[in-house]
Amino acid sequence: MSAGNQRNPWKTVGLWVLLMVMFVAFYRFFSVPGDVRDLRSLTADVQSGNVASLRITPSSNESALQVQLQQGGSYEVAHLTLEQAFSVARDSEAPYTVASESSSFPTILIQWLPLVVMFLIFFAFVRSRTKNTYAGPTIDELKKARIDVVPPGAVESLTGLEVAKEQLAGVASRLSPSASGPRRVLLEGPPGSGKTALIRWVAAQHQLRRATLSGSDVTAVFVGIAPARVRRVFELAKENTPCLAVIEDLDGFASRRVVPSVGPSNVEEWAQTESVSALLELCRLLDEPLPAGVAFIATTNRLDRLDGALLRQGRFDLHLRVGPGDAAEVVELPRVPASAA
Repeated sequence: MSAGNQRNPWKTVGLWVLLMVMFVAFYRFFSVPGDVRDLRSLTADVQSGNVASLRITPSSNESALQVQLQQGGSYEVAHLTLEQAFSVARDSEAPYTVASESSSFPTILIQWLPLVVMFLIFFAFVRSRTKNTYAGPTIDELKKARIDVVPPGAVESLTGLEVAKEQLAGVASRLSPSASGPRRVLLEGPPGSGKTALIRWVAAQHQLRRATLSGSDVTAVFVGIAPARVRRVFELAKENTPCLAVIEDLDGFASRRVVPSVGPSNVEEWAQTESVSALLELCRLLDEPLPAGVAFIATTNRLDRLDGALLRQGRFDLHLRVGPGDAAEVVELPRVPASAA
């Protein structure tokens, strides 16, 4: 969604606050008794004998007198102390009653219940809007993001690269449960040399699915997401056998580890930590036997940038180098001491 189409949730919240204030103002206005008079009006009615009865509503703060008139009608005299209310009632010589203090709770409930209900509705709305607007994907969704399982497509012709095609066809033939042999392939070559086309070709030729992840999508801003995405590629490949687990542009996260410069930013430290975590997770997965029906293919443009841990003997079974045109060859993997992580 473009920035122009995004709605600012705080504008909506502000609108609801304004509506709530207006509601409270109208409610308080209309909840005031219809006829409120002062003591002078009560004195005048007492002197004219127009008062039929009085009712005192006691309160710890302010009390009130409800005046019932002889000719019908009533009004209220408010803002009195309890002593004033009793004194006025006795002086009027009109019959009076005292409202029970227990009745004040229902009165308060009736007065404030609409406001409480309005506040709860407002709170639920704001929480819903905030959650829907700001809540990003869950950790589980982040772990599974950017990984595609591609079904086998139609067989395409691919000229040249005969050595690489023959080797990859041999890898694909070993995906049956009874077969054995190299199934961990490092495919090296400059951009445009046909690495991705080779993978598509062998998948279509042998009707294999592909669980694919780009190396640039491995690093993440949440700790633990990078190694989880690497692990997810192998899990998806196992769930969709026969399948190729593919990580393209391996050097995107598995470059040679270096000591950080003095004073790196927190973002740089975090990114490096996540890349190293993903690298070590991939090394661990390559040290374990691949599930039956799964082969792993990693591509890279820069073999010289890969961390030595990946090139340790036994982690890749086959190293194929492809070049511009029809060049393709099987090369011996660099020998790295077994002490590498």
